[in-house]
Amino acid sequence: MALGELETLGRVGAGVVVLVLNDRAYGAEIHHLRRHGLAEEVALFPRADLAGVARSLGVPAVTWEHGDDIGRLAEELPTNGPVLVDAQVTRAVVADKFARSSG
Repeated sequence: MALGELETLGRVGAGVVVLVLNDRAYGAEIHHLRRHGLAEEVALFPRADLAGVARSLGVPAVTWEHGDDIGRLAEELPTNGPVLVDAQVTRAVVADKFARSSG
């Protein structure tokens, strides 16, 4: 999703939930780099306030950092219109397809 699309969701009030699984890395690439013994730092980036960006575009948003925050999220999120959830996830978990793949 691009910023223009997020702005459109906010402007038209579309009932869409945008769930960002945010591992602060280029997803699968970090696992490929690790598997080949290459420096993973090129696939990492610093934490950004994605919820703040969404709010600046008219989309209500929250950052979800812990599983037990789910109750707080349910209270804070609107029941209609768009919403963005920036779910902070670990990059330590590797999907089976990446763990099994070879080269």
